[in-house]
Amino acid sequence: MNLKRIVFFILIFTSISMFAEPTNRLKERIKTLKKVKLIEILDLSEDKSEKFMIKYNTYQSKIDSKNMEVDNAIQELETVASNKNSKIEIIKLKTNLLQRVQNELVFIIQEKDKEIKSILNEVEFAKYLVFERKFANELRKSLLRLNKKRFE
Repeated sequence: MNLKRIVFFILIFTSISMFAEPTNRLKERIKTLKKVKLIEILDLSEDKSEKFMIKYNTYQSKIDSKNMEVDNAIQELETVASNKNSKIEIIKLKTNLLQRVQNELVFIIQEKDKEIKSILNEVEFAKYLVFERKFANELRKSLLRLNKKRFE
């Protein structure tokens, strides 16, 4: 079964149950499916799979946390930027904060890739990078299609 079909089925299933479940549970289901599919694609030994998942989960938690910081910084910047009474110094401060947090996020992602590369061989690492990108793109496209259908 190809990645598009898997993501499509997940989205259909989750969109049906979306109103019955909190958003966090939906996100957890998608994350779990992603991990299962990733392990399947990489076809790792049990030992290597365990090492991989420990690193992956550790860094994914850091990335999720930093993404929340980015969201908060964007929200703060939007608030001050849309307020006509905001001083330029405050806007600059919030802009710098956002850029700093975004740079920290990029650093964490680079560290994650470095650590994962130390566990995987070149072919496995290449498959990992391709999967990460394709999964994110397919998920985004599927969500957009579902949203479009909802508003038609």
